[in-house]
Amino acid sequence: IPVLPPSVNITYTFLHLWHHLVELGVGLRQFCDLAVLLKELYESDDREEQRLLAVNLERLGFTKAFEAVACVLVDTIGLPRESVSVALRPRGSRYVAPILDIVFRRGNFGQYGRKERIRSGWRYYVESMRIKLSHYVRFYLLAPRENTAVILKSIPARVVMAFRRQKDCRK
Repeated sequence: IPVLPPSVNITYTFLHLWHHLVELGVGLRQFCDLAVLLKELYESDDREEQRLLAVNLERLGFTKAFEAVACVLVDTIGLPRESVSVALRPRGSRYVAPILDIVFRRGNFGQYGRKERIRSGWRYYVESMRIKLSHYVRFYLLAPRENTAVILKSIPARVVMAFRRQKDCRK
Protein backbone atom coordinates (compact mmCIF):
# COMPACT_ATOMS: atom_id res chain seq x y z
CA ILE A 1 0.00 0.00 0.00
CA PRO A 2 1.54 3.33 -0.99
CA VAL A 3 1.98 5.65 1.99
CA LEU A 4 3.38 9.13 2.46
CA PRO A 5 6.93 9.52 3.72
CA PRO A 6 6.92 9.91 7.53
CA SER A 7 7.84 13.62 7.46
CA VAL A 8 4.97 14.41 5.09
CA ASN A 9 2.51 12.17 6.93
CA ILE A 10 3.33 13.83 10.27
CA THR A 11 3.14 17.30 8.72
CA TYR A 12 -0.23 16.52 7.15
CA THR A 13 -1.62 14.93 10.33
CA PHE A 14 -0.43 17.87 12.42
CA LEU A 15 -1.91 20.47 10.04
CA HIS A 16 -5.23 18.63 10.02
CA LEU A 17 -5.25 18.52 13.83
CA TRP A 18 -4.29 22.21 13.98
CA HIS A 19 -7.07 23.19 11.59
CA HIS A 20 -9.69 21.51 13.76
CA LEU A 21 -8.15 22.86 16.96
CA VAL A 22 -8.34 26.49 15.89
CA GLU A 23 -11.63 26.19 14.06
CA LEU A 24 -14.17 24.67 16.45
CA GLY A 25 -12.40 21.97 18.44
CA VAL A 26 -10.67 18.62 18.26
CA GLY A 27 -10.62 15.45 20.31
CA LEU A 28 -7.73 14.01 22.26
CA ARG A 29 -7.59 11.01 19.93
CA GLN A 30 -6.11 13.16 17.14
CA PHE A 31 -3.26 14.08 19.49
CA CYS A 32 -2.68 10.38 20.13
CA ASP A 33 -2.52 9.74 16.37
CA LEU A 34 0.21 12.36 16.06
CA ALA A 35 2.07 10.93 19.07
CA VAL A 36 2.11 7.46 17.50
CA LEU A 37 3.51 8.83 14.23
CA LEU A 38 6.21 10.81 16.02
CA LYS A 39 7.21 7.83 18.14
CA GLU A 40 7.46 5.62 15.03
CA LEU A 41 9.65 8.20 13.28
CA TYR A 42 11.91 8.44 16.33
CA GLU A 43 12.21 4.66 16.63
CA SER A 44 13.03 4.32 12.93
CA ASP A 45 16.09 6.50 13.57
CA ASP A 46 15.64 8.05 10.11
CA ARG A 47 17.57 11.29 10.60
CA GLU A 48 16.74 12.56 7.12
CA GLU A 49 12.98 12.24 7.67
CA GLN A 50 13.36 13.93 11.07
CA ARG A 51 15.23 16.78 9.41
CA LEU A 52 12.62 17.04 6.66
CA LEU A 53 9.84 17.31 9.23
CA ALA A 54 11.54 20.34 10.77
CA VAL A 55 12.10 21.82 7.29
CA ASN A 56 8.44 21.29 6.32
CA LEU A 57 7.18 22.97 9.48
CA GLU A 58 9.56 25.90 9.09
CA ARG A 59 8.67 26.48 5.43
CA LEU A 60 4.97 26.39 6.21
CA GLY A 61 5.35 28.72 9.21
CA PHE A 62 4.11 26.17 11.75
CA THR A 63 7.19 25.42 13.87
CA LYS A 64 5.89 27.28 16.93
CA ALA A 65 2.44 25.72 16.62
CA PHE A 66 3.99 22.27 16.31
CA GLU A 67 6.11 22.92 19.40
CA ALA A 68 2.98 23.84 21.39
CA VAL A 69 1.16 20.70 20.26
CA ALA A 70 4.27 18.60 20.95
CA CYS A 71 4.33 20.01 24.50
CA VAL A 72 0.78 18.67 24.93
CA LEU A 73 1.98 15.29 23.67
CA VAL A 74 4.95 15.23 26.04
CA ASP A 75 3.43 16.90 29.12
CA THR A 76 -0.05 15.38 28.98
CA ILE A 77 -0.05 12.21 26.90
CA GLY A 78 3.39 11.03 27.98
CA LEU A 79 5.22 10.92 24.66
CA PRO A 80 8.95 10.72 25.41
CA ARG A 81 10.56 14.12 24.79
CA GLU A 82 13.20 12.60 22.53
CA SER A 83 10.44 11.36 20.18
CA VAL A 84 9.75 14.93 19.07
CA SER A 85 11.93 15.87 16.11
CA VAL A 86 11.95 19.60 16.87
CA ALA A 87 13.31 21.51 19.83
CA LEU A 88 10.79 22.09 22.61
CA ARG A 89 11.23 25.54 24.07
CA PRO A 90 9.46 26.85 27.18
CA ARG A 91 7.18 29.07 25.06
CA GLY A 92 5.38 25.97 23.80
CA SER A 93 4.47 24.89 27.32
CA ARG A 94 2.52 28.13 27.84
CA TYR A 95 -0.04 26.85 25.35
CA VAL A 96 -0.67 23.42 26.88
CA ALA A 97 -3.52 24.62 29.14
CA PRO A 98 -5.28 26.71 26.43
CA ILE A 99 -5.05 23.82 23.95
CA LEU A 100 -6.42 21.33 26.47
CA ASP A 101 -9.17 23.79 27.36
CA ILE A 102 -10.36 23.66 23.75
CA VAL A 103 -10.01 19.87 23.61
CA PHE A 104 -12.06 19.33 26.76
CA ARG A 105 -14.57 22.16 26.31
CA ARG A 106 -15.22 21.87 22.59
CA GLY A 107 -14.97 18.10 22.34
CA ASN A 108 -14.68 16.14 19.17
CA PHE A 109 -14.51 18.55 16.25
CA GLY A 110 -16.50 21.24 18.05
CA GLN A 111 -19.55 19.10 18.80
CA TYR A 112 -19.62 20.08 22.47
CA GLY A 113 -19.56 23.33 24.43
CA ARG A 114 -21.94 25.15 22.10
CA LYS A 115 -25.36 26.61 22.50
CA GLU A 116 -26.50 25.98 18.94
CA ARG A 117 -26.80 22.26 18.29
CA ILE A 118 -28.13 22.48 14.73
CA ARG A 119 -25.39 23.36 12.26
CA SER A 120 -27.33 25.97 10.35
CA GLY A 121 -29.06 29.27 10.90
CA TRP A 122 -27.65 32.66 11.70
CA ARG A 123 -27.24 31.91 15.41
CA TYR A 124 -25.04 28.93 14.59
CA TYR A 125 -22.91 31.02 12.23
CA VAL A 126 -22.53 33.85 14.74
CA GLU A 127 -21.57 31.44 17.52
CA SER A 128 -19.12 29.59 15.24
CA MET A 129 -17.57 32.87 14.11
CA ARG A 130 -17.06 34.00 17.70
CA ILE A 131 -15.44 30.68 18.65
CA LYS A 132 -13.17 30.62 15.60
CA LEU A 133 -12.03 34.21 16.02
CA SER A 134 -11.26 33.66 19.69
CA HIS A 135 -9.19 30.57 18.82
CA TYR A 136 -7.30 32.28 16.00
CA VAL A 137 -6.53 35.29 18.19
CA ARG A 138 -5.54 33.07 21.13
CA PHE A 139 -3.04 31.15 19.00
CA TYR A 140 -2.08 33.98 16.65
CA LEU A 141 1.61 34.03 17.58
CA LEU A 142 2.01 30.29 16.94
CA ALA A 143 1.23 30.58 13.22
CA PRO A 144 0.92 34.29 12.36
CA ARG A 145 1.02 33.92 8.59
CA GLU A 146 -1.74 31.29 8.56
CA ASN A 147 -3.84 33.06 11.17
CA THR A 148 -3.63 36.40 9.35
CA ALA A 149 -4.75 34.74 6.12
CA VAL A 150 -7.70 33.08 7.83
CA ILE A 151 -8.78 36.17 9.75
CA LEU A 152 -8.51 38.52 6.76
CA LYS A 153 -9.63 36.24 3.95
CA SER A 154 -11.21 32.93 4.90
CA ILE A 155 -13.51 34.03 7.73
CA PRO A 156 -14.97 37.02 5.82
CA ALA A 157 -15.58 34.74 2.82
CA ARG A 158 -17.41 32.30 5.07
CA VAL A 159 -19.56 35.11 6.47
CA VAL A 160 -20.61 36.13 2.97
CA MET A 161 -21.31 32.49 2.10
CA ALA A 162 -23.44 32.08 5.26
CA PHE A 163 -25.50 35.16 4.45
CA ARG A 164 -26.03 33.94 0.90
CA ARG A 165 -27.09 30.55 2.19
CA GLN A 166 -29.56 32.18 4.59
CA LYS A 167 -30.92 34.36 1.80
CA ASP A 168 -31.36 31.34 -0.49
CA CYS A 169 -33.17 29.41 2.27
CA ARG A 170 -35.72 32.19 2.62
CA LYS A 171 -36.69 32.06 -1.05
